[in-house]
Amino acid sequence: MRELLFPYCSRCVGHVRIWETGSMASSVIMLTGISGGIVIALSQTALGGLLVFGAALVAAVIVTSIMQSRARSHCLPSCASGAKAVVFYGWSGSTNTFAFESAAYTARFAEQNATKLASVDPGLRHLLEAHKVARLQVPTPASATRTVPPPRDLKQWLAHLDHQPTRVSRRIAFGRALDVVSDPDERATLVHVVCSAELAPIFARIDGVASSTRRRELQRALSDVRADNIPEELREAELVDLDRRIRSTLPPM
Repeated sequence: MRELLFPYCSRCVGHVRIWETGSMASSVIMLTGISGGIVIALSQTALGGLLVFGAALVAAVIVTSIMQSRARSHCLPSCASGAKAVVFYGWSGSTNTFAFESAAYTARFAEQNATKLASVDPGLRHLLEAHKVARLQVPTPASATRTVPPPRDLKQWLAHLDHQPTRVSRRIAFGRALDVVSDPDERATLVHVVCSAELAPIFARIDGVASSTRRRELQRALSDVRADNIPEELREAELVDLDRRIRSTLPPM
């Protein structure tokens, strides 16, 4: 996985370490209590083992509470959480999934990694815009005030899409374009350009192969597009193009 930027300050690193130290200490206490309880239950009485386990549970809860309170005492009002502000849930293919503790931290994280975002939903896009507006209205020493540029016209959007190095970055740019372009003809042009760019690698790969193989690959691509998380306008355009290509591979009736 490529490196992602987590905007932690030194204070946040400190209270997160305190929080995690409490969690680790609690785990050690519980593991010791479980092991000791099993040994005592087997060698002496079940009640003795249960008492040892109960004592370990109480001690673990107390230690966790103390360490978490200590971590929170190191937090500022701007801190997202005493614990980690972001949790990594896993990955699927080239896409990684995270969960965040606060809307402000979500916006900061997404802004720092804008080029790596995939399938940005309207909620996150709205959050990013609101965060940018708030930052411009109330500048902080950590973030200099910037002038919001005027919106791009169609020609500028097409040039911007053409310069995207990856499919993910192109989809992100396309989603942003759809948010601001309202003219039906201009939207249709954007959809056509992105549709052609998305399907071009598939068509190049199957060029010159047997009709049966070409049809099978096109049907697989059709299924992938139906399941993909892309704007409905783009999905419809890609499905129409793929269906037309599939029909061209069928033998004449």
